[in-house]
Formats: sequence, structure tokens, C-alpha cells
Amino acid sequence: MKKFAEQTMLLVLGLTFWGVTSETNGQAASYCANGVENQVFCDDFSNPGPTTANRDPVTWIPTEGGIHISPTDQSLVIAGVALFSRSQIADPLLQDVSIRTRIERSADNPFIQLRFTPNTSGDSGYFAGYIQQDQTAYIWYSGNNARPVATVPFVVDPTAEDVMMQFDAIGDQLALYLWNPDQDLPGEPTVSVQGATIPGPGRIALGVIARTDPTPSPHEGRFRYVQVATTSIPEPSSLSVWFAACLGVGATRLAQAGRGNRYLW
Repeated sequence: MKKFAEQTMLLVLGLTFWGVTSETNGQAASYCANGVENQVFCDDFSNPGPTTANRDPVTWIPTEGGIHISPTDQSLVIAGVALFSRSQIADPLLQDVSIRTRIERSADNPFIQLRFTPNTSGDSGYFAGYIQQDQTAYIWYSGNNARPVATVPFVVDPTAEDVMMQFDAIGDQLALYLWNPDQDLPGEPTVSVQGATIPGPGRIALGVIARTDPTPSPHEGRFRYVQVATTSIPEPSSLSVWFAACLGVGATRLAQAGRGNRYLW
């Protein structure tokens, strides 16, 4: 009975440790600890590196405004004084794509974009994000005949420190999910579009929009990590959580065995 109680306590501690390391703000290195099926890359900004040259895992290029990869709290900061600021990855080009990021709540109207132009010029693509002062979440088409294709009411939780955002552009389906980090991925998207025209592979971009229009104000957004896959990124399964906890327990027991303890269990 004592042995069973000890094992149970270790399992609980392992689960607690997993939850803390996967959700604690500022512990960005843990955001990419577990990959997902069909993952293309996950950037937790733990490698500051250059932003306009080769960088692991991807290179971020500022197209409007400025960017900074913060080595202190491991995040991508996008800021500027024009109507909006944006940064895109150099490669790869992606067709079906799911993009997940975690954003500091104080960010000025953050968005995710899939840009179809082959370089940094032009502005063809789909935006997805939210406008705090209008209390709306949206999906926009940008380019010739730029227009909103879907909007819904949305209010950022004022008690949340961060906001989770996921934009899926798969087939002719567009879907934006918004939720609190301490909650599960919603079962249904916050806003979605069916029958979208996606002309070809595009580059991923992140950005923020000024709070005043037509007179822009300084704006900034802090993105804690970016995860990209070619299929919709799911919520971690309970099995993977359990397995991670078991690995922690197993490592503890092996360490004890190495210190001279006779039995692992």
C-alpha cells in the first residue's frame, strides 16, 4: 500500500510538473516541447539569432514596422507607428496550413496572415485576428477588392494574461480559434469561412494593427511562440499528458536506481 501511494504521488507530481511547464508564462522553451502530427516547425524564440539571415528554425523578416526577438523572455515583438506592422517567415511556402500562437493580451489588435505573394511586396492573402476597440473577431481577404469575409462579436477576457490564436487555412475552409491559455481549444471556431479561394502556397506572417484609424498610433504585440502544421493543430490528448507524466516518474526512479536504490518500483 505504501509503495502504491508513493507511485500515485509521483504520478500526480509528474502531471503537475507537466502542466506548469506547458502553461507558465515566460517559460517559452516548453511551448515547443511536444510536437504534433504533420508539424512543419515550432518557434519558441529561444534562439534570438539574426532576424534577416539564416536562423533556426525559421527566419522572420519585417515587412512593415520593426521586430525584435527578445532573449530575455523568449518572444517575438512586432512594433511600429504606421497603420499596421507585420513580420513574415522567409520560408517555407505552405498551402494547407494551421498556425497557432500565444499572444500577450495587451497586444494591439494582433493578426495571423497567409500571404500569397511570392516575396515581401504586395498584400494578397487572408488576415485573421481581432479588433479590441470594435470587439470583433474577423477573417479578411486582402489584395484586389480587399474586404471582410466573416466577422463575429468577440471580447478579450480582461483577466487573462495571454490569448491563444489559431488560424487554419485547409482546402477551401478558413477557421479562426480564440481562447484563454488555461482552457481547451474550442470545439468550434470563433469565426469561419467555407468556399474560400486560396490561389496557391503562401508565407506565414504575424502582425498588429494600430488602435486609431485613420490617424495611426504607436502599437506593439508580443508573440510567445508559433507552431505550424499542415493539418489542424489539435489539443494535446490526455494520453500524451499521461505519457509525459510517466516519463517524469520513470526518470526519477532511474535516477534513484543510479544512486544505489535496489528497486525501481
